[in-house]
Amino acid sequence: MQSLPDLEWKNRVILVFGSSADPRLDQQIELLESKKDEFAYRDIVIIKVADGGALSIYGNASGLNAAALRKEAKLADDRFQVLLVGKDGGVKFRSNRVVKECPCARPNKASAYSQPRISCPSLDRSAYGHVRRSTIS
Repeated sequence: MQSLPDLEWKNRVILVFGSSADPRLDQQIELLESKKDEFAYRDIVIIKVADGGALSIYGNASGLNAAALRKEAKLADDRFQVLLVGKDGGVKFRSNRVVKECPCARPNKASAYSQPRISCPSLDRSAYGHVRRSTIS
């Protein structure tokens, strides 16, 4: 593996960027390692990117290219940052602070409040997808 596109549609990726001199980097890795049991069923890979190197902390990722990961995350320096990249390759969460809750464990607002669909007999869809009132006889 060289970069994030190789993990698309297989894994969610938590990237932890920073400098080894920054205590937040080690603090974030320790917090994530304490929650490893939550990652298996979510297909999570955790990657630490620091000081020009990249290391897989959890999950299967090898041959990591730190420069490519920084470029894909749009980070030019060793700033501390935590990213969650979804299976589709999009950035779902970004923080420059230590994240105490796993960003992948947060409920999706849309799914947390979604209700089952209830069909209404007085409504139907036209051939073009527009909702129209049915005539009730």
